[in-house]
Amino acid sequence: MRYPAVVTKEGKNLLADFPTCPGCHTFAPPGLDIEHEAKEALELWLESHLHESVKSYARQLRRLGPGRERARVLKALRDHLAAARTPRQLRVPDAAMRARR
Repeated sequence: MRYPAVVTKEGKNLLADFPTCPGCHTFAPPGLDIEHEAKEALELWLESHLHESVKSYARQLRRLGPGRERARVLKALRDHLAAARTPRQLRVPDAAMRARR
């Protein structure tokens, strides 16, 4: 999966923003690699959103008794977790990393 980053320059800092991931952004002061900072910010954002999804499924399961609906929620949770375990490409394309001035 790819997550495009928009990199801009503000003063001496480079800023990276992920438009498809609301609230996911970071910066790198001179001397630090914006690609490394952006990758770390994106990984943390994705991990946080996965954690919130699992909590949402757990809330649904607590409200449900045995039956088809509970089985459906459990299957959706298993599918969600299986997709999260597959290797991901979290690299930001070089073209997207070029600073816009």
